[in-house]
Amino acid sequence: MAFDYAARLAHVGTRMKELNQRTITYSRGATSISGIVASPIHMTGDELMPSVAITVIEYQDWAIDVADLGALFPPQVGDKITKVTGEEFRVSSLGQDGPPFQYTTSERVRVLIHSEMIKRA
Repeated sequence: MAFDYAARLAHVGTRMKELNQRTITYSRGATSISGIVASPIHMTGDELMPSVAITVIEYQDWAIDVADLGALFPPQVGDKITKVTGEEFRVSSLGQDGPPFQYTTSERVRVLIHSEMIKRA
């Protein structure tokens, strides 16, 4: 019996969605898609201290199925991801001139979207 690599990748992606998932709304301008199941992958934070206030920037990557984004694919810088808790993240580029997303598999059915949330104290 031959090892089916594509089937294994699909299974891993499905399990990741089942184990680590959040329901989000993805928006661009007046268009939004609710009920998307996304997997938050990585979060880091930076603290910036301008003279008086403290600003915290949280970077969050989201794994989302391309099909779930529908007409809002491909992701664009400035798109909004909103968690059911009301926390909002803005899609941002990967690096200074990089794209805001990258494919997670060679089948290109799932993307990793980079975003940030800015909090001011």
